[in-house]
Amino acid sequence: LQNAVRDAVARGSLVVLSAGNDGLDQPESFATLLGQAGNGGVLIVGSVDADGDISSFSNRAGSQGANFLTARGSRICCAYENG
Repeated sequence: LQNAVRDAVARGSLVVLSAGNDGLDQPESFATLLGQAGNGGVLIVGSVDADGDISSFSNRAGSQGANFLTARGSRICCAYENG
């Protein structure tokens, strides 16, 4: 998988990975390892709520802050067809 990430980034792809859902101060070691393999071509994503606060379950950036992004990931409401 590390080679696949390395190859994808070398071909111009951006790889996006979840930080994890354990509420840890660091991304999962899996995300960190693949982030390092991607050499700057990998984003690790954490979750925030509607107020922009990090979700209680989301792993944080820790030492991966340069490649860390957050997006709405909790209490997302959506519109359903036919109500």
